[in-house]
Amino acid sequence: RPNVAIVNNQLYCAWCEYTSISTQFHIHVAGFNGNQSSPSWTTIDGTGGQVNDAGTAILAKSLGVCAPIIEYNGVLYIVYVNVNLSTGTSYLRVKRYDGDGVWTYVDNGGLASGSSSSTALAGPHVAVDDLYLYVAWPQRVGASGTVATPRLAYYNGTDWTSINNGQILDGFSTNDISLNIFNGSLYMAWIRATTVNGNSNIHVAQYQGDDNWLFVDGPNNASTGLTTPSTVVLTNSMSLQSFDNTSLYISWVDYANNLMIAQSTEVGLWNTSKSMTDITGTRSDPKLASLYDNLDRK
Repeated sequence: RPNVAIVNNQLYCAWCEYTSISTQFHIHVAGFNGNQSSPSWTTIDGTGGQVNDAGTAILAKSLGVCAPIIEYNGVLYIVYVNVNLSTGTSYLRVKRYDGDGVWTYVDNGGLASGSSSSTALAGPHVAVDDLYLYVAWPQRVGASGTVATPRLAYYNGTDWTSINNGQILDGFSTNDISLNIFNGSLYMAWIRATTVNGNSNIHVAQYQGDDNWLFVDGPNNASTGLTTPSTVVLTNSMSLQSFDNTSLYISWVDYANNLMIAQSTEVGLWNTSKSMTDITGTRSDPKLASLYDNLDRK
């Protein structure tokens, strides 16, 4: 799934393309010329015609948003999971765009790595506030690698710091993560496979600082989170978005092909409803975005 960012009034788009092997992808980034009457895009991939290094690839299992890009302190950053095709080791990488097709690593060799299914990394998610660039990702842990836990680190422009020693909360397997900044606080939502009827449900937590998190997903958070015990939430189908510093929204697709949206105007209280019921066809991978006084659902 491609994604976009605006840096110093310049629109950028990042996406992944198949290589000659259908399960492997390379990353590309292009900038828009800003001319609506004569639009054009210029790639800024750098050496080798791809953002990821030669000899590496993005695997299909790490896709969702293939390589999120974001503006931090007036500079474009990109985050992705790549795999060394010779060794099979996967790395969570962060690069800064320095102009003229030059991308510079800022991750000290990688925020995380995994050499087997027990430490496999999945697609990262990003957010920024006035001070930090945040990166969250699911990572499989344990001998069997059957449980993927949400992990998070933040960057101050020089150094990286892990929250909860890199692993947030306990949990069953995490299928997807979404980050957002609301009223000056970092919020994280994730889809969590539970033992309740074998379903996957949504949790939302607010970061309190000092490695502490507060569940804000309502009265059911101890067992099922925002959704009900009878609900199955589809993998890679969730989006968290703040709006006008007055509301926090989350959207997802449930087992019945309903596109759902929930609004919170007070911590821990959510109003949930079906959304866009007039649209037919199979739904997946919703995305929320806000612009001026409007909230858009894609």
